[in-house]
Parts: sequence; C-alpha cells; structure tokens
Amino acid sequence: MPHPYDYLAFAVLAGAELAVPIWAEFRGTATPWHPEHIVERYGLFTLIVLGEAILGTTAAIQSSFGALGASGSLIMLTVGALLLVFGLWWSYFRIGAADGLRVSLRTTFGWAYGHYLVFGSVAALGAGIEVAIETEEGSSSVSELVAALSVAIPLAVYLVVLMRLQRRVGSSYPYAQPLVISTAVLVLAAGTAGTALELDLGLIVLIMGVLVAAQVGACLVGSRR
Repeated sequence: MPHPYDYLAFAVLAGAELAVPIWAEFRGTATPWHPEHIVERYGLFTLIVLGEAILGTTAAIQSSFGALGASGSLIMLTVGALLLVFGLWWSYFRIGAADGLRVSLRTTFGWAYGHYLVFGSVAALGAGIEVAIETEEGSSSVSELVAALSVAIPLAVYLVVLMRLQRRVGSSYPYAQPLVISTAVLVLAAGTAGTALELDLGLIVLIMGVLVAAQVGACLVGSRR
C-alpha cells in the first residue's frame, strides 16, 4: 500500500491479529488450558528478555572498560545496572500468578496482554543502560538527561505495570501499591534532578539500583508479615 496508508493498514491488521484469541474464547466455549503452564511460558519469555538486557549491558561494559579502563563512574554504573536487572528479575518471580488466573477469562487476558508492556520495558531498559554507558564514555551524542531518562522511564513503567498485573491476579500484599509507585516516582526524580544537580551519570544509575533494591527488601519484609 502507498505510504502513509501502509502504517495504518499495519496497525489495523496487527490489532485484528491480537484480537483473535479474545474473539475466539468469548464467542464460544472456552478452551481448556493449564494456568501453571501459561505462567511458566510467560515467565520464561520474561527471563529471555532479561537475559538479552544483561547480555547487551555486559558487552557494552566490556567495550567501555577496554576503551577507558576501570573508572569510578563506570564501576558505579555497572553496579547500578546489575542491581536494576536482578531487582526486576526478583520482582517478577517473587509470587506466582497461576491461582489468580483461574478467576476469569477477563483477568487472564488482562494479565496476558499486559505483558507486552513488561517485555517492552525490559528491552527498553537494556537499551537505556547501553545508552548510559555510551554517554559515559563519550561515544553518544545524547545529553546526560536523555541518557538518565532512557533508564528511568522504562524502569518506572516496568515497576508500575508489574504491580498492576500482580494486583490483578491477587498476588500482592496491601502496601505494595504505594511502595512501588513511590519507587517509580523517586527513580524518575533521580533521573531528572540528578542531572540538574550535575551528578555523575554512573552515580545516578547506582541510585536507581539502590532504590529498586530497597523496594525489593521492603516487599520481602512486607510479604512475610
């Protein structure tokens, strides 16, 4: 199709493709399915995307260490990136969702389609960390604010979306929502205020990592109580 109608056609056809499972399940008898298996599949795909983020981050760090050596800023950025990735991993696999998916098809489809934002935000975070590393070594043309927000925004999206999905299937404790929202706001504030205060980019990413690690610890304590 001629441009720009090709974009419009793609959007319509992609939406129709994504709507097929909903149409098929709600128009007739629901298909028998195994909640534990579905949760495992989504978990494994999340793990794959997290692994790709770690792989890309590791390659960028190795390249930067080879070019610049072990600077203090780069070490802080590396530690912060590891805290972020492992914090996201723990947040996702902390609680199972299989029991909540048995409630209704609407709950199941909301949880399943919400994972598009989970997968996308994890992939964007991996790319954002690479941008931050390239900015730190001076090989990127973007500003430090853009580099910091390229980490902060997908991280905040991941935290809020995952919290909503876990609440949807009833797998979060009462104080999880204000805690996660507060962490997301602080992460965004660290990205904007940190650059305004001319903090080192590595220190900003480390602060984000510490914030996520603190939320993980608070969630662990809260869930046990």
